[in-house]
Amino acid sequence: MEIPMFAQRAFLAVAAAAVLALAPLSSVRAAEPADLSPRLAPLLAGTDVPGLATLTIRDGVVAGQGVAGVRDLKSRVPATTDDVWHLGSDGKAITATAIARLVEQGVLSWETPLEALLPELAASMRPQYRQATLLDLLSHLSGLPDIIGLEETLAFYDDPRPVMEQRRAYAAVAVTQAPAVEPRTTQSYSNGGYILAAAAAERATGKSIEQLTAELVLQPLGMTTAAFGPTVAGQPLGHEDGRPLTGPRADNPTVLAPAGELHMSLQDWARFVLDQMEGEDGRGRLLSVESYRLLHTARDGKVAGLGWGTPAAFGGKPGRYLTHVGSNGYWHAVVVARLDNRSAILTVVNSGDGTQAETVNRAVLRALAGEVLGD
Repeated sequence: MEIPMFAQRAFLAVAAAAVLALAPLSSVRAAEPADLSPRLAPLLAGTDVPGLATLTIRDGVVAGQGVAGVRDLKSRVPATTDDVWHLGSDGKAITATAIARLVEQGVLSWETPLEALLPELAASMRPQYRQATLLDLLSHLSGLPDIIGLEETLAFYDDPRPVMEQRRAYAAVAVTQAPAVEPRTTQSYSNGGYILAAAAAERATGKSIEQLTAELVLQPLGMTTAAFGPTVAGQPLGHEDGRPLTGPRADNPTVLAPAGELHMSLQDWARFVLDQMEGEDGRGRLLSVESYRLLHTARDGKVAGLGWGTPAAFGGKPGRYLTHVGSNGYWHAVVVARLDNRSAILTVVNSGDGTQAETVNRAVLRALAGEVLGD
């Protein structure tokens, strides 16, 4: 069995090749969004992907939305525009935003070293990690491996301890392992960096990262459908080998939640993406202009900010872009947002590894990028 999170590393390649102050969403709709469903159906037809959902934003308003296919291959119930979909690592930007709020509140500091963030682990911590900061952890510059190891990570499925204890246990192992790369030299995609950042936030607040994310991001933006973990029957389901999945093992172990276990409707995902796009203009609801810019800026000429890829062009068109690809192995989600004209494409399918999921989402981007993202 392969733990199904790490297709998310593809966001670095997407970013490098350049392949995303808010009132309730209804208030930013200039008109009823266009129905994209007739355009999506041909992109899904003839593939092994069960269902597809896409939403577009133009000039800071939701411009179009549509679905194609079914919620799952067993029930064959058609997908709807109100359904919830799993974002995988596209949720990393939400984790980074929650932690940025804690920094602005003075609960955490971007520059505090890891040995001070998790002092109980300092004695066993490898020297290379001791000076790693939250900025390093959230921008994939800490040097930490992607995960602590497949067998060790899968064991968390059966761990009876409270999830905050599990994250401390994960961190205790992670800081003893050899770096994947020399810290602060190369961005090496690390889900572990997000788990350790979450463990630091949990230690500082006494609250789980799930509770912090809800209080600091989801609730203020009115993202009422957002929740951690797998989707449930009556909603789109992830698939493995053509089988719809339910239950805890339909997602990664809960210990990895801050690295990408959120599901939500595309309207709620758009609420977050819109807030990110409005933030640098001073219209975001969550952070200062400076903090939004920090999230959206690659460090030292690299290709990723905090939770975002930050390419300078997409499809050959220069601009300020935010991108990410997310998958837990059973879903595949892509976001491409253009900051300089407040446009975005959000697209997700309910299959992942070993299917045509990426092919379908790339087809959506090719079909819509010109008219949505502009010149």
